[in-house]
Amino acid sequence: MHRDALYKHSDLMVKNGDRLQASEKVWGAVAHALKTVAAPRDWPYAAHADAGVVIGHIANLMRDDRIRLLFDSVNNLHINFYADGYDMEEIKIRRKDGAELLALLKKADRELPRDGMWCRRSGGRWSRWA
Repeated sequence: MHRDALYKHSDLMVKNGDRLQASEKVWGAVAHALKTVAAPRDWPYAAHADAGVVIGHIANLMRDDRIRLLFDSVNNLHINFYADGYDMEEIKIRRKDGAELLALLKKADRELPRDGMWCRRSGGRWSRWA
């Protein structure tokens, strides 16, 4: 998948010392993973601004607030692509956050229902959002 190729390419960019491309490749991997989760569930994702909404749905449905924190870290790598403020050590730290987030997004894609907006209710049952 694109996400895996992009994340792997970020490793090459780190080894080559290209901070900006290393940052953006991690963001690209996460963006593709988010689209992979959103598309079969009919969640809108047409622009960068939609990513935060999608990540909120995933964090709520998976009941895992780490997803939001990891997303914020990786989103800052996307910002770094334009701002060029992070040194390589910071990028490496946030790249690890990206790897953890990608694993959680793969888990979400496996576990979340694929037919529309669902949420967990009391007792852990799935039901449609009203």
